[in-house]
Amino acid sequence: MVIVGGILFWAFLGAWLFLIRPAAPLHRSGVSPLTGGRKLALALLAGGLIGLLGFVMTLCPIWNGEIPAHRNQYEKITEAFLEGRLDFGYEADPRLLEMENPYDAALREELGVEACYDHAFYNGKYYMYFGVVPVFLAFMPYRLITGHALVTWQATFLFTGIFILGLAIYLYWLAKRFFPKLSWGAYLSLLAVISLASTVYEAKYPAMYQTPVACGRMLEIWSLYCFSRAFLRAPEEDFPLGLAALGSLLGALTFGCRPPLAMANLLVIPLLIRFFRGRKISSRTILRLLLSFLPYALVAAGLMWYNAARFGSPFEFGQSYQMTFLDQSAYGSLFSFRSLAKAVPGVFRGLFTALPLHSGFPFLQEGNGAFALCPLLLLSFAFLLPGPRRALRKEGLFGLTASVIPVVLLIVALQIVWSPWLLDRYQSDYVYLLGLGAFCGVGACFSGARRGRLLSFLICLASFGCILLTALVFLIPYNASYTEYDADALMRIWRFISLKALR
Repeated sequence: MVIVGGILFWAFLGAWLFLIRPAAPLHRSGVSPLTGGRKLALALLAGGLIGLLGFVMTLCPIWNGEIPAHRNQYEKITEAFLEGRLDFGYEADPRLLEMENPYDAALREELGVEACYDHAFYNGKYYMYFGVVPVFLAFMPYRLITGHALVTWQATFLFTGIFILGLAIYLYWLAKRFFPKLSWGAYLSLLAVISLASTVYEAKYPAMYQTPVACGRMLEIWSLYCFSRAFLRAPEEDFPLGLAALGSLLGALTFGCRPPLAMANLLVIPLLIRFFRGRKISSRTILRLLLSFLPYALVAAGLMWYNAARFGSPFEFGQSYQMTFLDQSAYGSLFSFRSLAKAVPGVFRGLFTALPLHSGFPFLQEGNGAFALCPLLLLSFAFLLPGPRRALRKEGLFGLTASVIPVVLLIVALQIVWSPWLLDRYQSDYVYLLGLGAFCGVGACFSGARRGRLLSFLICLASFGCILLTALVFLIPYNASYTEYDADALMRIWRFISLKALR
């Protein structure tokens, strides 16, 4: 079986390289038209990506629901909501209530005080500090319809699949509308690498930690698609109110998933600037704009009530009251000197840290910067080059593309300030944004390229390499991942791909 599997693996890689060879038909034409054959190819690619991610999410019992521990909080809080409670209803250790600072993990261990790990603890009750929106989008509807609890990894898989579909549709719309010279091969390759680089940590840790991330990213990509369709319009066209309002609703709900990720809503600003440039602003347009952004206010009111009802503050999501191995109750604000001193070098580490190599398979260790994980994302800086800059300005996409980097820097800064340290899986909050910037940068390069086929081949080849690198990142043994939980997994995979059984 190992021999057959290894041969099929290398045959698949060989076929892939054959399909993207310099003379391949994939490089000869742009993304339009979307013929029946191309629809089939796109469906097979998207379906294959989603199926692959679904398969690897099931591998590790720590994360697939077989050993739930505290990773079933979404399932438990859904039951609590249905019973009319905002807290879990767990009974707290009486000694915990007597402690002056119950968030001091070292003191809890010294005194032998028990606490529910990774829950928020406030006024004697345990709450969930992870985003609440996934409960209402997936867990509660499933529970009400079927009578059974939705396993958390399954919700992550659902959100990830809808994200990939949204990414495919959004990137295709951008290419068709603004970058018609972008080759079909480059579009497919970029879609594959952005999808996998964005979701590799959902595949690795599908239960709870990545669930709100997957949900928020799904909402945000569809929000950006709606906003782009609404505001990137010809000067004589008004924006469709319904589409803009839907974008607002989806973007607002992202704040109820993971606040740092929700900073992607700032990308609406360059879209609005692009829409109003050269237009006569009327009171009717302003009124329609206010109505379209009303969902932000409504969702904000709901989230603020939810926070105040639990923690006494409309702005407290529970981050300060985590029961983990570090006391996070005294973390500073984003704009304090201490926070800035911590964030500035941390942003560089989170994005640009070189890959820490290892002598054995999979040759990498934890601690990868986003650009090391997927070097193709460096093309998100292509807007700085004269040619792509001119092309982006001509198409009205310069503001959107140039805003990606500042928004990502803000997201990383928030992650650093509000977390003990920057984990690699936090990259899931923003890699897709860097992918969007890189996609626009590549599209702009094609607009003025004299040797489009060569450029298409290079993009496809670079994507191929980044996808293999992403696969290695998944295999890094870390934090009870599949290859750490199963000590023999790496050996089996290495025998599989190295064809050692043939020797």
